[in-house]
Amino acid sequence: MWQPRPIDWILWTIFTAVTCGMVFLYANFSKNPYSKYMIRGYLIKAFGGLGFALVYIYYYHFGDTFRYYYDAIKLSETFSRSPMTYVRLLFTSFDSIQNLDSDLMIVIKKCYFSFDKEGWFMARITSIFAIFTSNSYIGATYFMSFISFIGSYQLFKLSNLILNDKPKWAFAIAFLIPSTAFWGGGILKDNYTLFASSIFIYTLYKLMYTKSSKVWNIAVMLAMAYIIYTLKAYIIICLIPWVIVTAYLNFSRKVNSQMIRLATAPIIMGAVFASGFLLSTLLIDSSDKYNTEVIETRAKGFQKWHRSLGGSYYELGEIEYTPVGILRVAPKALSATLFQPFPWEVRNPFMLLNSIEGFVFLFLVLQIFWHSRRDFFSLIYRNEYLFGALIFCIIFGVAVGMNSYNYGALARYKLPILSTFLLILGYVRVTQIDRKKEKKRLDRIKKEKITSDVIES
Repeated sequence: MWQPRPIDWILWTIFTAVTCGMVFLYANFSKNPYSKYMIRGYLIKAFGGLGFALVYIYYYHFGDTFRYYYDAIKLSETFSRSPMTYVRLLFTSFDSIQNLDSDLMIVIKKCYFSFDKEGWFMARITSIFAIFTSNSYIGATYFMSFISFIGSYQLFKLSNLILNDKPKWAFAIAFLIPSTAFWGGGILKDNYTLFASSIFIYTLYKLMYTKSSKVWNIAVMLAMAYIIYTLKAYIIICLIPWVIVTAYLNFSRKVNSQMIRLATAPIIMGAVFASGFLLSTLLIDSSDKYNTEVIETRAKGFQKWHRSLGGSYYELGEIEYTPVGILRVAPKALSATLFQPFPWEVRNPFMLLNSIEGFVFLFLVLQIFWHSRRDFFSLIYRNEYLFGALIFCIIFGVAVGMNSYNYGALARYKLPILSTFLLILGYVRVTQIDRKKEKKRLDRIKKEKITSDVIES
């Protein structure tokens, strides 16, 4: 466990103040109309990340976040002794660790996660921040918060585009969800994957609906996909249906001829879904952690372990890892991810905060569904991008809900879908409001016309 030193606070304060100044200057010199949202968003991320660090230092006293940083320090220490040695370690993939020289193996054997592909990737990236912060845990948290801000700002831009210039709504979606502000700002895998998935889905939107460079957008998506795959491959597997559905519906709706659409639909759909299936199969086969047998074994192990610990454990009943068995438990798993813990399940202060957040999500769903009724799903289907996003939210929500069995872990695992799900709800609500305004406007025009005709007559 790290205890903050005076230099830690000095570094964090300097970095945060300088970044605020840079964000302010950029926002003003670029004449960005959303400059105030940039600054507010950064401050939320900066203090959210700091809050995460302090909670782990003074409340939990242990956790993977410290182990990741311990490994990062072990790598960064080699930089002061031999920069070239550090560079060699930085570009050493997990698969080639066993082929390293004995002097490098001495360093690697000191690391907690030298046996773990995801942990080794975390250590290498985070070691760069350790070098720039004199191995300060609080200082490195600043960089993680900044990374989180970049990802969330892409979500802000995406939400504002989809909601037709509603920056307040977009700001709430991207920055004001407590879980993403807290868990998304610390030294965890979840921060990197949230950053990468945010850029991935924003770039997907630009690829489909803007005139920006297709080559550049595809390159960015591939880079983000690599980061996600290296740290949490199941996120990419869940994102594939989103890409497939959006690409197919976007193409089919651009074709004016119904005959051509009907003729080409089976071929295109077959090709797209086949490529998606093959890609998913390759991803699963390339990672032993995600084949069916391993997932079932790990899930049952998690369930037994968390049941023995008690605390924030939850249960879904007996699960059969077959298509029918998964469908049977899917509603419970999705509920656990998006709406739970319920108030009667709360056992500590952090569970209470998660419970409040889940209640707000449930209230929004019920309210929006009540107002839209039969139009809820039709409104989403008309926007193929959000229809794909809804499929992603359902698949991902069920997957993490079935395999966590602990509300504390689930609070981190579900981060990639929270803003996306809120964006879907926001889009339905904004569309409803705009329709009502348009109806009132047309009614007013109609009344004015009738009044004018009566006067003239």
